[in-house]
Amino acid sequence: MWSILYAVSLGHAGGALGVLRSLLTGGAAAQMYFLFVYAQLVVLTPLLYKGLKKCPVLMYAITPAALVAYEIATAAGFASPILCRLFPMWLLFYIVGLDWRRLRRLAKMRFDLSCALWVACLLLQLAVGFCWNTFGDYNMATTQLKVSSMLSSLCAIALLMTMPNRVRSWMANSVLASLGDVSFGVYLCHIAVLAVVSKALAFLNLPVTMATFLTWALTLGLSWVFCLATRKVLPQKIASLIG
Repeated sequence: MWSILYAVSLGHAGGALGVLRSLLTGGAAAQMYFLFVYAQLVVLTPLLYKGLKKCPVLMYAITPAALVAYEIATAAGFASPILCRLFPMWLLFYIVGLDWRRLRRLAKMRFDLSCALWVACLLLQLAVGFCWNTFGDYNMATTQLKVSSMLSSLCAIALLMTMPNRVRSWMANSVLASLGDVSFGVYLCHIAVLAVVSKALAFLNLPVTMATFLTWALTLGLSWVFCLATRKVLPQKIASLIG
């Protein structure tokens, strides 16, 4: 449904066939690849559970190996955008979710150590990003599909796992929890909201830094409000159906 909405509103080339192609490949809008990947992961979930029981090391190694191959292929000029929409590229995060209970038991890292590792990985991610940008590939400089980017994300997860209970309790009762509850809906609608916000701010001719901040703040805020309003106005079944 969301893919068709974006494909029609953004005017995909190729008519009905182009819309169908974008629907089947998760290419209707910039964020629709996630639903395409998520569908693959859900279908594979029973096999993933079996893999975690029999050979967890192999399951955790799939995404790093795929990312290394992807970065090498990209540097050599052989990468294809469709690879970003295949499950091996994102499997690691899903595996961490499936294996969360065991990981919580194993997590004995100190908060200060996990924080230091997170900062170190962020610096590595920045350095790798600037290297890719110097190389002339802005897409690879900013994508999360790099080993360095996923390392920093995993360290952020470890940071949250080792955070003091009082901090986690505060976060659970803060406005962040409300945003987290509708984050999936925000993800689905924010590109449409972004298109409207960008066109509206274009009339103001603001400095780049101010325009960037306002674009981010208004897109997040309006998407959030839209999702909250939708949950209150529409019947629960319909609200759930549209995400």
